[in-house]
Amino acid sequence: MSAEQDPVQRASEGDEDLYDVATWEPRTALDRFSSWLYGGIVTSARAGVVALAVLIVVAQFAAALGLVFVDRPVVAVYVLLSVVPALGMAGFVWKADVTKREPLELLVVTFAFGFLFAGFAAILNTIFSGLFLGQVTADAPVWIAVLAPALYYFLIVGPVEETVKWLAIRLYAFRSDRFDAVVDGAVYGAV
Repeated sequence: MSAEQDPVQRASEGDEDLYDVATWEPRTALDRFSSWLYGGIVTSARAGVVALAVLIVVAQFAAALGLVFVDRPVVAVYVLLSVVPALGMAGFVWKADVTKREPLELLVVTFAFGFLFAGFAAILNTIFSGLFLGQVTADAPVWIAVLAPALYYFLIVGPVEETVKWLAIRLYAFRSDRFDAVVDGAVYGAV
């Protein structure tokens, strides 16, 4: 028996039909339909998330183009240059991977998804910033001025950023057969 098998499947040694226990394949028209429907829903959901992310990024850049980049073109240069450290970090992680090197295609798509999904983080961080940072005023006690930003970054920014990073990995790289080592999550997460 193969090492890839489920433990129940290995223990049965092929004596029993383990359909719906350890194995499953479409056997009826309803099975085929439900598999087709599920695949369609999942594919549509993935495409919808990516399309929404693209719309958000386009809207952010359009707003920045009209509000900031025209008046202060140096800001546009800084925005473009901000990609350089991220690409450098991605290249370093790719070269430093001690396991087998990850395919460049998976890294590039994960990087692109991370860029696109950063719009989700920007929106959520902005929405929740008022709850925490709105409490910091000129007449607020010092403990609020110290605690509110710390709580904001710990409770909102950190989880939102990590969730966005997870989403970038989960939608593409995680489904690949090359995502096969424990360290792969760290490699793709660093991208």
